Amino acid sequence: MTKAPAKTCPSLYQLIDRTELKLLNAFLRQEEFGRLSWLERYRNEAARNESSTPLFEMLQAEPKPRLDPLEKEASRILQIVEKRGQFALDGLVTAKLRANDKETFRRQRDDHARSLWTYLNHRLLFEAAESALHLKLYRHYGRHYQAFKAASDGGRPSVSVDEALQKLTSDIEARLDQGTGCTVERFDLPAQGEHPASEMFILYYPDSLRSEREVREDGERRTIYFRPPGDATIVYTPATGTIEVRTQARAMRRIVADAFAETVLGQDLSNCPLDHREYDLSRFFGSFSLECPVTDGATIKRAQVIKAEVSLRQLRTRLSMTTTIDDDLDEILEDRKGLRQAFASAIGIRFIEIAVRYVPRGETTEKILDFTISDQNSCSLLSLPDEQERVLGHRLLRHWGILREFRELKADEARDLLPVFLELWDAGFDRIPGSWLKARGISPELMTTTGFLKPIGWEEADLIDDGDGELLDAPIIADGPRAAFVPSAGQGQDAGDSGHYRLFRVDHDWLLEKLRVSASASLDRPLVETLTPDLLSLGRLKVEGGDAPVFLARRLTEEKVLAASDVALRARGDQGLGIVLSAGRVGYRCLGANVVRPLADHLAGEAGEPLLEPETVRRAFQSDRHLARGGQSVELAWDGGETGELFVPGKGSIQIPGHERLIVLDRLVKAYKRGAPVMKKGALTAGTQMSDASLKNVFGADLWGRLEGRFVRSAGHGFWEIAA
Repeated sequence: MTKAPAKTCPSLYQLIDRTELKLLNAFLRQEEFGRLSWLERYRNEAARNESSTPLFEMLQAEPKPRLDPLEKEASRILQIVEKRGQFALDGLVTAKLRANDKETFRRQRDDHARSLWTYLNHRLLFEAAESALHLKLYRHYGRHYQAFKAASDGGRPSVSVDEALQKLTSDIEARLDQGTGCTVERFDLPAQGEHPASEMFILYYPDSLRSEREVREDGERRTIYFRPPGDATIVYTPATGTIEVRTQARAMRRIVADAFAETVLGQDLSNCPLDHREYDLSRFFGSFSLECPVTDGATIKRAQVIKAEVSLRQLRTRLSMTTTIDDDLDEILEDRKGLRQAFASAIGIRFIEIAVRYVPRGETTEKILDFTISDQNSCSLLSLPDEQERVLGHRLLRHWGILREFRELKADEARDLLPVFLELWDAGFDRIPGSWLKARGISPELMTTTGFLKPIGWEEADLIDDGDGELLDAPIIADGPRAAFVPSAGQGQDAGDSGHYRLFRVDHDWLLEKLRVSASASLDRPLVETLTPDLLSLGRLKVEGGDAPVFLARRLTEEKVLAASDVALRARGDQGLGIVLSAGRVGYRCLGANVVRPLADHLAGEAGEPLLEPETVRRAFQSDRHLARGGQSVELAWDGGETGELFVPGKGSIQIPGHERLIVLDRLVKAYKRGAPVMKKGALTAGTQMSDASLKNVFGADLWGRLEGRFVRSAGHGFWEIAA
């Protein structure tokens, strides 16, 4: 079947189709593609023929996995070709490049050529344009950006920009303690729309050590160890005193924000830490009504949403309603058929304007406080000149649940919540209901104010008993502190605490960051590496006779995750016996020549102590290290259920899921112990549901690949034995 390159590699196809050959040759010969030896033939043919034809032939002839590196870089270039990308690129070129480079940039024949030329000749400037574009597109998503409130620009220290940035890089390196190599560049962002002028800083820092297994084109396999660059984008808006930080790791956002405020802005955070704020507009999906609370400093007469803007179907499709403080937006929506449903089913609340009629304490004249909130995590209260109005507005936003201010966990809170974090991470939930928290005695407010959960709405329905033993699907209405069921027929009934039906999204990045920092802090040589999405290396712990690697794992009850973790751990067998701290409880004691213990059993119990108790980890390791080597005799730890663990001296242990598989191994182990270890395949599988299948099919290719040769071996002509 003929490939359709415009579909399989659309960005690369468009780049080849729209760009002149000179720039294309430079693109294909850059250092990033130096290891792609197969690419040399196409580069030479294109240069020799002075034609792009060989490159189009490459798209037809080569498999997509080979082309993926080129496609990925081409997509970055085309992203900047778009209108918003060109706007960002043009502004940065004007501000940063020398006159002759600006002229060369302007002479490029079109947007494709300008984007590619900058990518090839001024990579840092190109990456700055990417960051500026991402800021416009993604700053309103909490997982990308966090906003911190700092002081105004007036207190910045009187030092040069270069000196301030040097202090910033030194501070980041000291806080991370991962070596040198931190760099930072500064760019000016002009005012655009509702956003005032800002300063953008792009920071690169040495990230945690990582390793990857590489398969070369000749089939040779190697492990490559490297320290990738982490990156952060910092946007400081002097007019509002707001610091926005984007990094992948949430903990790094706080580190970067604190370092920036102290070194660049010259602020003392010892007594006044940065205030992390986030504006949550989700409450307006249900209603636009706002109550008038009793508050210090003012009497609130009326509070109304006077403008609401939502996106329908896609972000660029917007619907807006505007009224006055004397009208009720909810009543207007109810009076016009279809409007309420349109607002309720919107994909996002984009913009809200609120007007508050109030009388300041000690005065008799009414005043109007008018401010706006956008889904880009910004609020016009920050730019109001009157401090009393700013305080009043933020007090109201807190009362209405719109303003969420985050704080760090206290030591005792972190100790109490760590078992909950382990359960959440092990389960892998993307969202949880309030009932999950209530059943564990956890405060939703504590989890949301510290950033681990984010409210996202309410359960829509539940199953209830109609009184005759039948279960009915009943919609849920959450109104104030109580909720009500509304069956399809009959009277509504009380559904109890409305918080039971509140839905929360789990911030997995922040959750994992807290777990790995807490678990690695007590180790003698902490060094965090991500081995698989479910397995981390935390560092090393001193034990009798040396030190042992320590790992953090989750979802070890799932067969695929267990197999992947086993392979990853055995690949690191040259590091010696270690210990795996499991987020959940498992039915075995060893994994890939490592002792397995639940992390929850090794948490410190006293305030002020490290969250992980290293001495109990050492004792667990010492007691079971002989099992990690395979024990002193061949054993199958199996209670007749669905999981078991095979021990072979000198070979270690392996976990076996599946009753039928365990029957086969049980017969082999018993034969070994009888002194007649060799058994025919037919006798091993007799009476099972897979009596006619090969052992490879009984165990599955992945598990059999780890069993055969190491734990079970062929004795020739269809006979098998334990490999002891």
